[in-house]
Amino acid sequence: MSNEMWRLTAVEQAAAVRTGDVSAVALTERHLARIAEVNPVVNAVTQLLAERALADAAAVDRNPTGPLAGVPVTVKESIAVGGVPTTHGAARLRNLVAAADAPPVARLRAAGAVIVGHTNMPTLTLAGMHSRSELFGDTVNPWHPARTPGGSSGGDAVAVATGMAAVRLGNDAGGPWIADERLAALVREAAAQPVSAVPDPVTLRGAARARAAARRPGPAMTAEDRRLDGVPVRVYQPGSAVTVVYLHGGGFVFGDLETHDAQVRRLAAATGTTVVAVDYRRAPEHPWPAAIDDAVAVIRQLYASTGPVALAGDSAGGLIAIQAALRLRDETPFLAQLLICPNTDLSLSSPSMTTKGAGWLLDAAALRQWRDMWLPDPELWHAPSVDPAASDLRGLPPALIVTAEHDPLRDEGEAYAARLRHAGVEVRHRREPGLVHNFPTLRDVSPAAAAAEDRFLAAAAAFLSGGPATLPA
Repeated sequence: MSNEMWRLTAVEQAAAVRTGDVSAVALTERHLARIAEVNPVVNAVTQLLAERALADAAAVDRNPTGPLAGVPVTVKESIAVGGVPTTHGAARLRNLVAAADAPPVARLRAAGAVIVGHTNMPTLTLAGMHSRSELFGDTVNPWHPARTPGGSSGGDAVAVATGMAAVRLGNDAGGPWIADERLAALVREAAAQPVSAVPDPVTLRGAARARAAARRPGPAMTAEDRRLDGVPVRVYQPGSAVTVVYLHGGGFVFGDLETHDAQVRRLAAATGTTVVAVDYRRAPEHPWPAAIDDAVAVIRQLYASTGPVALAGDSAGGLIAIQAALRLRDETPFLAQLLICPNTDLSLSSPSMTTKGAGWLLDAAALRQWRDMWLPDPELWHAPSVDPAASDLRGLPPALIVTAEHDPLRDEGEAYAARLRHAGVEVRHRREPGLVHNFPTLRDVSPAAAAAEDRFLAAAAAFLSGGPATLPA
C-alpha cells in the first residue's frame, strides 16, 4: 500500500476500498503494524483485535459495497492500544473477563467482543462502526495530525466501507451504544418521559394487546385454539415431526396468545415445527405456581401423545419454562430449551438490574412489582423449585440462550447459561449488542432487532434439527 493511500482520510480510504484501489486487508495489516510500533504489548485483547479486524477486513474485500455479512457486532467497548481500557469500557470489559472460567481471549472470542477505538489513542476500530469522529467529535489522530475534519483513522475506513453503524446514546463520549438510530430514538423518547406509577394489571394487559395489534402479523399458517388438560393453547402448524411448547413473557402478569402470536408464528415458520403456545394463568389473580402447573399439564399431555418436546420462552416465560423442566426432569425428557432474555432470578439482584434498571424500556421497579404479584414470599425466591441457581441443573436439555446488552435481566440470563455449562449441559449463548429486553417485539422499529431475532431463529432451527446451532460471535 502506498504512502499516499496511507495519508488519506477515513472517508477517502473507504472510497478506495469500495472501488478496489486498495484492499481492506492491506489497510488493516498496515494499521496492525503501526499499532505494534506504538505499543508492542500482546495480550488477550490485542490478539482478539488483530484476529477480528483481519476477518472483518476480508469480508469487506469480498463485498466492499454492502453490509458486512456474517460478522455481527456483539460487545462494543473502548480499549486503548495494548489492552489498557479507556474510561467507559473498562468496568464492563473487566466484568466480562472476570466472570469467565475460560481464558480471557477464549471468553472474549466466544462473546464475539468487538473493540472500538476511542479518544486520540492510536487504536484499531473494528467493522460495524461509523467514523470515530461522527461519534466522539473531531478528535486528533496522531497518525494523521493534519487530516481534514470528519476524517478518522484507516481502521475506521474499513468500518465506514461496510455501511453498518452503532449509535451512541447521550452526549458524553462514554455513553452506551445502541444498535441502530431508530432504536436509539425510541430509547431516548422513553427515557424523556416522566416517571409514573406502574399501571394496574388490567391496563397493562390492554396496552400489551394494543402494541401487538399495531405490529406486522406473523407468517400465514394453520393455527388452532384448543385445550390440553383444561389449559387454553394455540397450536401452530399441527402435525409436524417436532413440537415446541412456548411460554410467553409479560412479567407473569400480562401477555397472552394474542400479544405473542406474530413472534410464535415466526418461530414455527423458521423451525418447521408444531408450536404450542400456552395461555397460562397469570398473577395477581393466579399467583405462583399456577403458571407452572399449567405448563406442566400441557407438557405431560403432549409427551403422552407426541413424545419429547422442546421448551421455548421469553422473559418471564423463560423462567416458567425452566421451572417446568426442573419439575418434570425425572419424568419427561426434553429436546431443547430456547430462551430469549429469560428471567432466572426472582431476587432481581444482579448487577445489570442496577446498571440497566431504568431508562431501557423495562424498569427494575416494574419488575419487582410484577414479581411480588406472582410470588410475594421472599423465602421462596431461592427455593430449588423456583430458583435455577439453587437447583441441580444436571440432566436439563441443551439450551439456546440469547441475552441483550441493555436488558436489566441480562446478567441473570447469562449466569443461568454459565451454571448450565458447569452442570455439563450443552449451551449456545449470544449477547446481542446494543439491544434492549425482548427485542423481537421491536423488529418493526429496529433493523438490528430484526436481524438479532433472525439469528436466533436460524440457530433454533439448526438446534432442533440436530445440526450445528451456532450463534454468531
